[in-house]
Amino acid sequence: MILSAIHVAPAWAQTYLAQQCVAFGEAQYRKLDGSIDRIAALEFPPPTLEKMDARAGSQAVAAALSFRGRLTYRNRQPLETQFVCLLDGTDKPLFFYALPVPTTRPAPTPFGRGPNAAAPPPSVTALTPQAAQRPPEPPRQPLPANALRLRGLVRDLGGKLQFSPCDGAPLPLEDRSPGQELSRALRELTGGQEGRPMFVEFFGGRDAGPGAGISVLEVRRAAVETAGCRERFDQREWIGSGNEPSWRL
Repeated sequence: MILSAIHVAPAWAQTYLAQQCVAFGEAQYRKLDGSIDRIAALEFPPPTLEKMDARAGSQAVAAALSFRGRLTYRNRQPLETQFVCLLDGTDKPLFFYALPVPTTRPAPTPFGRGPNAAAPPPSVTALTPQAAQRPPEPPRQPLPANALRLRGLVRDLGGKLQFSPCDGAPLPLEDRSPGQELSRALRELTGGQEGRPMFVEFFGGRDAGPGAGISVLEVRRAAVETAGCRERFDQREWIGSGNEPSWRL
């Protein structure tokens, strides 16, 4: 379980932590994208400090600082967005990233199902510096109406996939996702180590017949360093904010 509490730090502490995170994040971003000039923290809305007891991989995370900032490029217009800085027990930055912002690229995953499904909303893209832009993904086929959302652990056992759902016994797994994205993610995230588990959330269906298992139709999430089935999003508190006009929830 991740324990967290929203904490409003004094103004001087907010400024110090934000400046420390900006210096750390700016150095990380410049290593990956030479077009980035600088990152600056905005004074309003004030930063929010969230105390927690969590881990990011092997690193212990003691707090998360969220603040509004401006990303300035050398060759294009600046961009305002929300930044998150994960801190250790001594308030030293561990990780720095930007939350997604709206874009006009079509959403890769259908928003609805069936002939009367609503049109997909604008998708989002993460502000992580990238050396090269990938070509846009082709549109995906709509999922069948009886598709199930499943979560659990996937393993490669002797060249065959096995799925252990969070609430059931292991089952054979067949990867029918576009481009076999689940199998590709398993190889990349586990380093090809046979039997190493990977937590996954996906849409799929139950096969029919003796010894039938599960078929994967679309992967939604895959990770190896996570709380997995123990992760409970209903036990977290989420914060949203924006501008033009300014709002906060």
